[in-house]
Amino acid sequence: MEKIETFKKRAGTTDKGRDYEDVVLANVVLRLLNDPRVKTFQISSNDDDFGAFDDLVVKLASDKENDIQVKAVQLKHTERKVLSLENLRAVKGDFSIKKYYKSYTEIEKQIDELILFTNRPFNPPDNATFQLEGEGFYVKLTKREVSSDISENVSHVYQFEIVDDQTTVENFQKYQEFFRKFFLYTDQENCDTLEKITANKFKTTYCSDDETFGKFLKTVAKWNVQDGKKEKIDKKWAQLVLSLHLLSSHTESLSFGPVNEKMKIFREAISFFDVTLIEDKSVETVKQLWGDVGKEKTIDFKELNKVRKKYLPSLAHINATDIDTIDPKAFTQLLWLTDDCPLILREWEKMKNILQLCPDKKFVLVGGTKDEEWMKKDSVFQNLSDLSLKPEILNIMKNFTISIQGKGELDLLTSFGSDEDIFKTVSTDTLVEMLNGTCCVGGTKETLAEPYIERYISRNVVDNTYLEKVHENTIIILNSANNLDKVKSKLDKCELIDINNFLLKKNQNAENLTNNDVNVNEPNRIYVGNRKKKQLNSNLNDNKYNSRFDKSSFANTVYVGSRHYNNFNKFITSTERQNNFIILKF
Repeated sequence: MEKIETFKKRAGTTDKGRDYEDVVLANVVLRLLNDPRVKTFQISSNDDDFGAFDDLVVKLASDKENDIQVKAVQLKHTERKVLSLENLRAVKGDFSIKKYYKSYTEIEKQIDELILFTNRPFNPPDNATFQLEGEGFYVKLTKREVSSDISENVSHVYQFEIVDDQTTVENFQKYQEFFRKFFLYTDQENCDTLEKITANKFKTTYCSDDETFGKFLKTVAKWNVQDGKKEKIDKKWAQLVLSLHLLSSHTESLSFGPVNEKMKIFREAISFFDVTLIEDKSVETVKQLWGDVGKEKTIDFKELNKVRKKYLPSLAHINATDIDTIDPKAFTQLLWLTDDCPLILREWEKMKNILQLCPDKKFVLVGGTKDEEWMKKDSVFQNLSDLSLKPEILNIMKNFTISIQGKGELDLLTSFGSDEDIFKTVSTDTLVEMLNGTCCVGGTKETLAEPYIERYISRNVVDNTYLEKVHENTIIILNSANNLDKVKSKLDKCELIDINNFLLKKNQNAENLTNNDVNVNEPNRIYVGNRKKKQLNSNLNDNKYNSRFDKSSFANTVYVGSRHYNNFNKFITSTERQNNFIILKF
């Protein structure tokens, strides 16, 4: 019973008794929907194929294999008039058994139960027997104990059987078949009482209110009043209509507007899962992911209006020109029904039983974790690792970028490779943050007090053998590490001159120093300073020494030293920033 069947509503149906019909229909839908024994069902009303039993026709499949039953119901609601045996034995009238027998013989459809359903009270004597007018035989009335899919009130259910010798009864086999299927339900609740009972059941089952029940009942009535050929109510219809009304106050409307490529990639990833979990901070961005639907992304408006008429009949017909004027929430609900977007829900914790009514629909839930017991049977998207087996992960890895402490942008593939442990730390909210730029991890880029060598010149870490091979027309000034002996052992082919001692030996006559005192042209000479004394820094910063270094006569000047010495940094003037500053590796 997977395919949704259609039926033709009987022509000439009036509004008389329709309120009662609507309430009974709503009550039956809720009963079947919450009965674990019922696997699927389809319901028609005023069905042209079922004669006098046309008011309600229920076709249901139980959890037993190949167990499909059809039950046809005639509803009779009156102002509490008492039902009598005379009403039953008469040739004509609303309760004439002979009339219903005749209608049964004309019905070509397969029927398992025929039900005459009324709110009239009926108090027949025990084992009452009476003769059907015009037939000349007697039938016995017997009260039955039944389990019903149509009503909870089964204390007044009756069946009939022929008590005469079968040889004297014309059409005995046909009557016997009819009476085996025919049930009389009396003393049922009137319209107002049944509506209150149904409303209370609705509110208790779904933690809802009178207003939401009223909307559900109105949708049932809208379906019931539609004329001509139409689809039957089925289990999926009931589930979706209930969900729309119950979740409406929790639903976030989509925001319609431009959608960039990263947003399209992310919404495609969401489409792989039944449930996507985000935090409140991500809601406004996620609402924009389907903003191009109906504009850049094409909609089949014919199909959309079929869905609208079926599930949201109160909504007016929609054309392409109506996109900007339609209520955003109603449009969002329609797109959810057509599987063009998930439903974004806040404060959904009380609605868990509602979410389970829609196993084939997608949801984005604000808050919560995939540890929820009911989610374990669903596919849930909460972090990047959930995409590991999905093809869309490669698009995300290549297009979504991250910056660690503000030090440049890297795509996730370059940053993480295929590290599953790291994937688990990248939440859906982190991915949302990347939609409009690069996600910065570990704070912003560190700002250090001036001077900071990296700001002035490039740095290179080189092997000490480089200094043994440099061009002979190069002056090398070394601000050494803590132990000079280690430096000397590494640079055994070079002559090391302690520039501190060299400059200080004539400190009292520094003004008389000449360029030749410093610019020694022999190769493999390195001027060395010891940072413990801190003299190199102060001396080089002093104008009277700085002016003695005529560096213009050299092809290149190589400075080897510590990045943390302010004065040494200041010695390197702005015109020399293109030169190499070498941190010697010892």
